[in-house]
Amino acid sequence: MEQHEKRKAPRVTCSIGIHLEGELTMVRARVEDVCRDGARLRVPLIELGLASDVSMTAIAAHIRNLLTNDVVAHLRPEMLGSLIQRHVEAVRIAPTELGEHFIDIGLEFDRPLTRLDAVTLGLPIAMEGESVEDAEAQVVGKSPRVRESVLPETDVSSGSAYADLRFALLVKKADLGSEPGNGSA
Repeated sequence: MEQHEKRKAPRVTCSIGIHLEGELTMVRARVEDVCRDGARLRVPLIELGLASDVSMTAIAAHIRNLLTNDVVAHLRPEMLGSLIQRHVEAVRIAPTELGEHFIDIGLEFDRPLTRLDAVTLGLPIAMEGESVEDAEAQVVGKSPRVRESVLPETDVSSGSAYADLRFALLVKKADLGSEPGNGSA
């Protein structure tokens, strides 16, 4: 059986930032695909403190040591700060087609992503019993498309990142509501 046939939920291809934080760990990477139960990351080996000529066995041992207990993943932190986070466990690693400077890491979330998480991330993540097409209709219908230029300058590491994003969404919603022909003055 192919590995993709074993998956519980359909995956959505994407390219969003992720930060992994643990007691001794801070890793920045990109999510290549995601579902409600987990994600596949593409991580530069240098981000793990490894050289590109290290064996897969050594990489696996290093990842097992780095990503042990209590590692938290922050999804799309450049835009959302710590708004969407999950405790994660590394469940697989694989070389990438990009060559020896990157590694793919499969993560499993401690709890599934919700519809609200999917809408906030702007990704059509299928919920249980739902197709990706159904999820896409849900997300596109509910998720305001916020351009980065609409967002105020903010330090996403501060607690105000969520408030700033929410304010930007409200401003955008107000802008949309004041279009001619909708009864607004």
